[in-house]
Amino acid sequence: MKTTKKNQIINFYKDGLYIDNIIEKGFNKKYVKQVIRDFKASNFDSPLNRKTNIDDIKQLAEILEDLQNKCDKLNINVNISISVNSCNPDSISNNIPLLNPVTAFRDMGEAKLRKQLKLFKLEQLINMIKVYTPDLNGRIYRQKDINVVIEYIVEIASKLSKMGQVFRNTSTDE
Repeated sequence: MKTTKKNQIINFYKDGLYIDNIIEKGFNKKYVKQVIRDFKASNFDSPLNRKTNIDDIKQLAEILEDLQNKCDKLNINVNISISVNSCNPDSISNNIPLLNPVTAFRDMGEAKLRKQLKLFKLEQLINMIKVYTPDLNGRIYRQKDINVVIEYIVEIASKLSKMGQVFRNTSTDE
């Protein structure tokens, strides 16, 4: 494996060094923070870690059930619900929309994002804008035309999806 600055920073971080200690070794502060942020995100979002987390939760639930069965005075109520993120407009809560337009734009492209956005109601699209692509002027929140709102989301998602590409690893040689 090729030793790169990124790998060195990750190894220092794994060894327990803080950001300030890594910077003292001669790395740029902004780059160090970005590498560590990406490293944390990739470790948290990996399918392997998700499965481990779900297995840990199942194991914890089994332990709690065993404890409850062994003790007469112990009453434990555990309610675990698992939801699957989908773009079905009926399954969307009013608080947090399930579709992140920026990541959807990166993953699916503009045409498929538009198709997915057309499944949502105007209120849900406005909520999506508030969460993922805020309008600092607030004009889009008063908009009544769903096509204008979809155009805004696609435009902003396009711009935001291109931000930070310098830090994304697109090659597979590492």
